[in-house]
Amino acid sequence: MKLRFKRILKMTLLLFVFSLFSSAVFCQPVDQKSIDRMFVFAGNELPKILNYIPVNKESDYGFSNRDEFKKAGLGIPYQEYEMGTGFPTGYWRVPVTVNGEYRALLRLLQTDGQWRFAGFGGAKLARELAEFEKVVGKGKPTSGRIVRDFRMYCDFVQFNRQPGKELDGLLYPLESAARVLLNAGVATTVGYEGYPVEKIRELRETFKEVPGENNPAEVK
Repeated sequence: MKLRFKRILKMTLLLFVFSLFSSAVFCQPVDQKSIDRMFVFAGNELPKILNYIPVNKESDYGFSNRDEFKKAGLGIPYQEYEMGTGFPTGYWRVPVTVNGEYRALLRLLQTDGQWRFAGFGGAKLARELAEFEKVVGKGKPTSGRIVRDFRMYCDFVQFNRQPGKELDGLLYPLESAARVLLNAGVATTVGYEGYPVEKIRELRETFKEVPGENNPAEVK
């Protein structure tokens, strides 16, 4: 009994320390000047990143050919949130565009006031975000949020919310989340209907975690 208590206490302390570390490193304040610096950094890094794509593998990253690299630009910024905490993870996604079409996503992270490259890809998600911008964002959003749920392994989206503020308002399920809502009987179709944050939080408590990203969760 004592051994079990010690393990629980140790785990609680570790989680507490991790929460402090996350707050210090991943939830740094982001104002408009910082976002502007992010775009400057992303614009400078983008040509280098695109050149890393292997020849004849352009389609794997959402491009038709290498000539499109010269036309690449950047879309609106998406701040990444975690559903469980209701706060930012510290990561941002910036769509890579060609003639206004979303082709892929840059993943960026701010640490110690400096922006760093953290990943590239997500062609399918980029296309999905573009569709949601047209329908939910009315075609003119200035910013977005990708809300990741690591319990149900699915993603939601929001538009035009103030960066860094606690999660609130309506969540719009991306395809991964729509499958979960369909399985739970909450949604009847895969569409663009928004759901209050509180409702999604209540729903997620009825699910067991399922290993594997974007796998439909199982009801308890």
